[in-house]
Amino acid sequence: MSKFLDAGMTLAQVVACATVNASRVFPHLRDRGTLHVGARADLALLELRVGRFEFVDNYENIRRGGQRLFPRGTVLGGEWIPRAVEGVAG
Repeated sequence: MSKFLDAGMTLAQVVACATVNASRVFPHLRDRGTLHVGARADLALLELRVGRFEFVDNYENIRRGGQRLFPRGTVLGGEWIPRAVEGVAG
């Protein structure tokens, strides 16, 4: 998701691609990607940091960006899922 930010997408576009847009494309995700009443409560809590970050592209080239999303927590089916290893960047 951070690479998409680096490519010029807005945060709203990046989040949509990883949530509601993905649920429209993949049949097994049809009930996901929404916060509608009655929907399954699956959430990824992310922190957007500004700084100097390096990313590796598909050709193993280093790209530099100014924003990166870091995982802060997960909720699956309405239940908080503790992180296995704190401080690991995503």
